[in-house]
Amino acid sequence: MPEPIKDAIVSIATLRASSLEAWLLSHGFTVHHQSESADGAVTFYAVEDLSAEGREELREIGAEIVSEWKQGGPQDK
Repeated sequence: MPEPIKDAIVSIATLRASSLEAWLLSHGFTVHHQSESADGAVTFYAVEDLSAEGREELREIGAEIVSEWKQGGPQDK
């Protein structure tokens, strides 16, 4: 059974944020709710309706899924 589509908070090193933004835009996502860590080294993005395949592709470009959830609330990792 395929893993369900979830909403997620994704982080990536700020120096690599453009590669994450490019991936999101090329896959039809909008880039919104981005914020940075206190020291500016990490950028966070909220991504809605992210498939298991999409989560794996993001990991391959260096992103980390820091929180994900289905409808009903967060499932922090």
